[in-house]
Amino acid sequence: MSAATTGELLTGALLHGAAWATPSLLAAAALGRVRWVSASARHAAWSVTLLALPAWPLLAATRGVTAPVDLGVLWLLGTVGFLAPLLVGTLRLVRLAATATPHPQRPEVSVVDACLGPLTFGWWRPRVLLPSASLRWPSCTLQAALAHEQAHVARRDWLVHVAVWGASATLWFHPLMWWARREHAQLTELAADDLAIASGIRPSAYARALLSLATTPTPAALGVGTHHLRHRVSAALRRGPRAHRRWPTAIAVLLLLVASFAAAAAVPRPPDPPLTCIEGPLP
Repeated sequence: MSAATTGELLTGALLHGAAWATPSLLAAAALGRVRWVSASARHAAWSVTLLALPAWPLLAATRGVTAPVDLGVLWLLGTVGFLAPLLVGTLRLVRLAATATPHPQRPEVSVVDACLGPLTFGWWRPRVLLPSASLRWPSCTLQAALAHEQAHVARRDWLVHVAVWGASATLWFHPLMWWARREHAQLTELAADDLAIASGIRPSAYARALLSLATTPTPAALGVGTHHLRHRVSAALRRGPRAHRRWPTAIAVLLLLVASFAAAAAVPRPPDPPLTCIEGPLP
């Protein structure tokens, strides 16, 4: 029996890793549907689950699993294609920030003409950018938008976003991963809404800001254009003191991951191929 090639080892690790990652994704999805758990806690659960995705193929590789096909080149091309939008988007944000000017009323933020809505980016010193249309917003709308973006800054959401994107590239072919990233992005906005309201904005005023920005020429403000508006408005109106109880769910997911890794580690290694006996005189 010939030894497995590097591509077959890589393919086996990826396929088995994807299979082993599926229960953790399903468990995080179940936790994500528990509405009485705060958006921050559900976001933390998804973050832990998605950031752990690269560990599953690594664990499978240590078990020596293989596949009868070599899909290494296809996986590499898919990984490059998956990461390309992240790199291109980051470069665009850097160039966009280079054209920003200080806001006349809020010097801690910047105004950009080409910006569709408020956004935050950067991991060391995150920057908040506002569209030029924000100069005409009512004070209550501007306050809600800034509170939302400052919540992203306080939570380091952009750094988590980039880390999750990079970790997800390992299993870019897993269909559940794509759905998980969408759920994670939606919970990012809900968690920022909770923190913005906790800063002192009335839930009703915040909900009105969401609705007003949904009808403006800058629909990306507050994430309104990319997420379920009705759910965010209702979540803002019923927001309670549970908004920052993230640790119970995060700990539960960590325990789930540890148990899953332990179960996967218990899978026996495949037997070594038998040695081939070569008859005849030694050279």
